[in-house]
Amino acid sequence: MTARQLSPSNHFARIDVLRAVAILLVFFHHYWLAVLDLSGGKWSVPPWKGLLFFPGSIGFLGVKLFFVISGFCIHLSWLKWRRNSPAGPLPVRRFLPGYLWRRFWRIYPPYLGALLVFFLIQYPEPWSGESLRQLSVHALMLQNLSRQFFQNINPSFWSLAVEWQLYLVYPLFLVVALAWRIEAAFIAATGVAFAMRLAGLKWGGNYFVLHSAFSHWLEWVIGALVADFFLSGRKVFRWHPVVVPVLIFLTGYVHLRDGLSVSRYLVPTVAFAALLEWYLHARRPLALAERILVPVGLCSYSLYLLHQPCIAPVLRAMRAWMDVAPPAVIWVVIPAGLFVPILALSWLCYRWVELGSIETGRRLWERRTAFVSTKPACD
Repeated sequence: MTARQLSPSNHFARIDVLRAVAILLVFFHHYWLAVLDLSGGKWSVPPWKGLLFFPGSIGFLGVKLFFVISGFCIHLSWLKWRRNSPAGPLPVRRFLPGYLWRRFWRIYPPYLGALLVFFLIQYPEPWSGESLRQLSVHALMLQNLSRQFFQNINPSFWSLAVEWQLYLVYPLFLVVALAWRIEAAFIAATGVAFAMRLAGLKWGGNYFVLHSAFSHWLEWVIGALVADFFLSGRKVFRWHPVVVPVLIFLTGYVHLRDGLSVSRYLVPTVAFAALLEWYLHARRPLALAERILVPVGLCSYSLYLLHQPCIAPVLRAMRAWMDVAPPAVIWVVIPAGLFVPILALSWLCYRWVELGSIETGRRLWERRTAFVSTKPACD
């Protein structure tokens, strides 16, 4: 792997392009749901709608892409830390303090700020028992584990709870990868993910099982697998003697065993991982459209935090006009017009809140380690 391939312009810019693709999928899916909910299905849906929303839940697919990217980036952070750190016992234990510190300051303060804003808007009596229960569960990032809390305050927040829980279980993956090999850790984690997914479906969509971090582990660890191969200049999606046969077997098995319900979990995940690997190994410079997407990817986290509660109120205000609007206006002009101001607001939140939180965490970490000769560092 050359230094050029790992330079910010050739590596992280491509990651941001993929993040932009993920947030666009999520945004337009939530817009689509809001339109169908508000209109009761009476507003015309263009014939190409099926192409845009195949295979059923584009929001779900966008979240999958986010998880794959996150697994890649977090594991790449570990690999770089391990390469630059002196050898010693218990490397995972030495990595954990800086890793968890940085993850906390990266996602939690912006999340908490958005949570409080939307909570106060949604709950006019914030001191009632139910209001405080909702706020407490969301503040602890546990809302993904119960149907009662899953869709409240901001429905998009469920995946951020999963993301945080994936951060917490990631060290288990590292321990297995160090004890055996990355392929063994991947296969073990994939087995756990499929067991959880099948159990959740068998038990009628049990949220504690179906939406736990372990149920989404495949999206995370396949990104980590791509990172491990990428840093050493290899590719997963060539004929690997272990990984590729396992993926092929699982794909065939779920189609025979459970039809669409689980195959839609596996196939997009593998496809996104293959896309990520192919795109990162591409040597051509970014095209104009890709360069335009880079800023969208940079503020994609703020976009994710803010977009969904902003869509429905605007559509309700425009409902009478939308009743007579042509389909092209409903499905192209209005979502584009909505996206631009939300993107502008998200960019401001990225610059002022996200980067401010990251910088605060960095400064506090430097103070904490001021008298330590060697300090952990993670991206």
